[in-house]
Order: sequence, then C-alpha cells, then structure tokens
Amino acid sequence: MPAALVVNVHTLDGTSTAFELEHDCVARRVKILMQSCIGTPATGIELLRGTEVLQDSDLVCCLASADTGGDLSPRAGHASIVDLTLIKTRESLLPAFLRRVGLQSFKDVALDGSTALHLAAAKGEEEVCLELLECPEFVAINAQDFLWNTPLHIAVASRLSGVCEAILRHSGFTAAAAANQHGRTALHVAALRGDSRACAAILKHPSVDVQTMLQAEDVLGDLPSEMASNAGHDKLALALEPFLWQLEASNALFDDVFW
Repeated sequence: MPAALVVNVHTLDGTSTAFELEHDCVARRVKILMQSCIGTPATGIELLRGTEVLQDSDLVCCLASADTGGDLSPRAGHASIVDLTLIKTRESLLPAFLRRVGLQSFKDVALDGSTALHLAAAKGEEEVCLELLECPEFVAINAQDFLWNTPLHIAVASRLSGVCEAILRHSGFTAAAAANQHGRTALHVAALRGDSRACAAILKHPSVDVQTMLQAEDVLGDLPSEMASNAGHDKLALALEPFLWQLEASNALFDDVFW
C-alpha cells in the first residue's frame, strides 16, 4: 500500500494546496477538506483533472487508481500523488444568510434556541442547510429549539427532502427519535405531511427502534399512523400501523408506499 495519498489542488489564481488523505477517502470528504481551507462550500466546488471535469464518481475512481497503484501511482512504498485543478462555482451563502437572521456566526443560537440550521430550514433555504451540514465545525445538528424541535423536525415540516436526507445521513445525527414539546417526533410531522419518503428514511435510521417510533404518542395521544389518517393520507397511515410491522406481509406494503 502507498505510504500516503496526497492530492495537490491548484486554483485558477495560481495558488496550490496539498491534502493528505486516508486511503478510503470519498469525494465528499475531499471537497469538505477543501471547503475548510478556501471558504467555498463543498456543493460549490468542481474539480478538473487535466481538462476533464470530475463528477464525484470520477473523483472516487481517480483516488482509488492512485491508492491501488494505478497509472497515477509512483513506486510502491512512496506517496501516491494526484494533481487536480479547483474551480469555485459559487461563494458561500452563509455570510449573507447569517446577516439576514441576525447571527454573528453559524455557531450562534437565536433567542428562541434556534440554530442557523433551524432558521435556514424554516425559511426553506435548502442550499444554506446543505452548506451548514457539510461544514465540519457545525456540530449543533441534534440541537432543539425552545419548542424542542430538532432541525429534522423543521426540515420535514418545510418539505425539504434533500435536507432531511442529508441530516439523516450525517454521522453526528442521533436525534431521529427526539420528540418536541407536543410529543411529536419527526415521524409524526412527516406522517402529517404525507411525506412517505421522509417516513421511510426516518424509520431506517440506525438510532431508531421502529416499533417504539410507530407506537410513540404525542400529547393528544395520536400515533404517527393516526396523524397520517387524520390528514387523509390513508395508504401511508396503513403502512405506519404498528401491528403490520409484525407481519411478514407488511414488507411489500412498505415498499409499495415508500418507494
């Protein structure tokens, strides 16, 4: 195995930065490392190898080729080096957003307990949410506001499916089963909205015990299935019935509703 995997990133203004990566590093990790150095959000970074624009899958193949001794790799036992050119497709959206909501930093919290992620999700600003989630220094992903809503509650309520998925994929997120002051989990909110994909993603999160989530009652005694039924989402309501999850046949119903 090579001693190290080094990525030299050259920008169009003539500056260069070298990153030393772990051998199984993924494209998103490379872009997040760049984000912390140059201030451009990972979603706003494009990379070139020669004159070819690299999609994330191409970048993974490029790094893997160097790591395993492909044509980019020098002699065994020496560092593998990959040279890439970085194109900034847009600047960070965070500074302008923070000014609009009156926060000095993305680490600050509003008077009602809302983090920058809560506020961005509430305003429907998906790109700002994704930029925050890609920022290694943003660690308040499990924070609850004064009503005990997590960012996931707010993202589901705002129908930001991409943000919901990004939160649930985030390695630091552990609050998928958290309930707000009304006793509602994000699953209750997704059921009320008729958002079957959000329901599926929440139930598949590793921190979630499915039966516990399906049987969780809000302060009025409503289950997620009852929330869905009351809002007219009958098929989703049936799929969220706790007893069906005890039956092998429910798997087909789950797939039909959620996917």
